[in-house]
Amino acid sequence: MKRMHIILIGLLLLSAIVIKEVVRRQNESTVKQNATPHQGPDKPKELAASDLYLIDFSLQPDGSAVEWLRGNGFEFKLDFEKLNPTFRNGCLQLSTERPVAGVCGLTFGVEKEIAGAKKARITWGVERHPEGANWERQVNRMGIGVMISFGQERLPSGLPFGVMNAPYFICPFLCKDEPEGKLYTGQYWKEGGRYLSVKPTLGSPMTITDVDLGEQFSKAFSGVEIPAISAVGFQMNTKDTMGIATAFIRKIEFLRE
Repeated sequence: MKRMHIILIGLLLLSAIVIKEVVRRQNESTVKQNATPHQGPDKPKELAASDLYLIDFSLQPDGSAVEWLRGNGFEFKLDFEKLNPTFRNGCLQLSTERPVAGVCGLTFGVEKEIAGAKKARITWGVERHPEGANWERQVNRMGIGVMISFGQERLPSGLPFGVMNAPYFICPFLCKDEPEGKLYTGQYWKEGGRYLSVKPTLGSPMTITDVDLGEQFSKAFSGVEIPAISAVGFQMNTKDTMGIATAFIRKIEFLRE
């Protein structure tokens, strides 16, 4: 009888652990399906009627952003951690004092792609541009850029053995010397990648950029029907420059209209 009691207690404890894990996964899935993980689990925020998806850093307390980003599904590539990702004054700040490149991205997967987005609205700014970056002179570097990927088809990167092949993407970046609204083709991803120059707002530390996704995709990839958004990320690249740069992002929104 005593042995039966011990077995019963063990089974009850095991059941409790399993139930707790199932609930945790269900909650995690619900957060991601509602497209609001980037508000932070402790401070959820309702999406506006026009929003399809919202990444909002404005509610995060000051401090390192590394743990929070990883905990919300972002992947770090290249030397992203060397860009000192930090929450400061309601923004995600990236900064470096030496030549370095890093990317941080969030992939949605086929079942969670963002369909029907007409516009991307980015609230961001550059406090210091990397000296020497100039796409007109083929110094293809940037203080801050937001990469928006479309669909699942992986197009050639131009690197050997198909390394880093990627879907179609458009990357708006805040520029200094380049003309406003010009689409550039980089050294790699020539078939599926374009970089869109955006001038910061004069006299203001904060710039709000609206990107017409349909218009820009059509200009970049003529004759290709725009797929749903499959990933979003941000990057800083100060290689081949003096290296010093500081920039920030407050919010990324994908809008129905």
